[in-house]
Amino acid sequence: MSFTQTDQEISIVCGSDAAPSGAELDGPWRALYAGGPIPFGLTGVVASLVDPLAAIGCPVFVISTFDGDVLMTPSDRHDEADRALRGAGHTVDVDAPRD
Repeated sequence: MSFTQTDQEISIVCGSDAAPSGAELDGPWRALYAGGPIPFGLTGVVASLVDPLAAIGCPVFVISTFDGDVLMTPSDRHDEADRALRGAGHTVDVDAPRD
């Protein structure tokens, strides 16, 4: 689960069964986990992950944590996204770890 709050909104990424009542839902999405830790001074990490997905026209949103990056892709594009990332030389876990 990811909880992000800005001045404009609160965004919760969770299973649809855990979504608050009345929440605006989008999905279904699946997660690909690029584990780390990834040093904070390292640049271009997210770009190197998103670029192969952009090249195949796959929507993605990223949730970054201290230890890695979670790439959320539409469920029906999940296998294609996994292949694109592996083809670009990345090693990814098929699903992000859950709490």
